[in-house]
Amino acid sequence: KQWYQRRVAITAGTVKIFKILVQEFGNVLEELEAERNGDISDEDDDEEEEEDVETQFVSIAQLAHMLGDDDDEDEDTKDDPLNEVDLHSHLQQFLTQLSTHNTYNQLCLALTENERTVLSSLQVSGS
Repeated sequence: KQWYQRRVAITAGTVKIFKILVQEFGNVLEELEAERNGDISDEDDDEEEEEDVETQFVSIAQLAHMLGDDDDEDEDTKDDPLNEVDLHSHLQQFLTQLSTHNTYNQLCLALTENERTVLSSLQVSGS
């Protein structure tokens, strides 16, 4: 019985992490689309978020912006190599590789319709 409870807890944790990664990938895609369209205004996004009742995750960059903590102004983190990470590329590669794993379809069953739409941009089976 303890083995089963521990297995369920690990599975629930795995699903939660997967959902967070998919949601973050969606955030990155939205940011890239906004950059392509030259729309970097947060005012429109704020109005849409207030109307959206569904709970959403915010990226670390968005949270820092909301709290008024801009990394550009912080001298200690200005040269941090993490600022140069291509999050889009890393998440895309990770999620694409994960799609070849035998439990990928089971993980996808836990996704919302919006999360499935994000994964469909990867054009992998099971999403």
